Amino acid sequence: MGALGRHSVPSCAFRSTCYSPHRAYAQSKLALVLFTYHLQGLLAARGHHVTANVADPGVVNTDLYRHVFWGTGLLRKLMMSWCFFKTPDEGAWTSVYAAVAPELEGVGGRYLYNERETESLALTYDPELQRQLWARSCLMAGVPDVTPDARGAQPARHEDEALGPAPAGL
Repeated sequence: MGALGRHSVPSCAFRSTCYSPHRAYAQSKLALVLFTYHLQGLLAARGHHVTANVADPGVVNTDLYRHVFWGTGLLRKLMMSWCFFKTPDEGAWTSVYAAVAPELEGVGGRYLYNERETESLALTYDPELQRQLWARSCLMAGVPDVTPDARGAQPARHEDEALGPAPAGL
């Protein structure tokens, strides 16, 4: 997630006049982290016992890079790819860890890399940017936004329809 830069939510990635595969990929990773942190905040505020964490697989040797980063194919041919890329199985380890590690039971809002908790970019901890992305995502998906507004007002009545009540007995 390293080279994501400083982006606002209504970004260039959504406009065809300035599309860049690399920028779109980087912004999708930024959006994933922002969205996950905001989702965890909503889940915790509602008393849900479900958690949301970011599991970063690292650079995995898949065909994705053939389409996103033009130099990677050349790099893979010139250098030994096993030195720079994880295998797909290795890339899955952090996701499996996030799903089954006893120490993560009930723990959410974490950024996991190489089966360890680590810090994500400072930008990803910005609650206003998280809220803006959430609101834009709700708008694009045509679903109600259940987030309280920036002034601390209560969410709209349709909150229960979107997230539903916290399950009893968990």
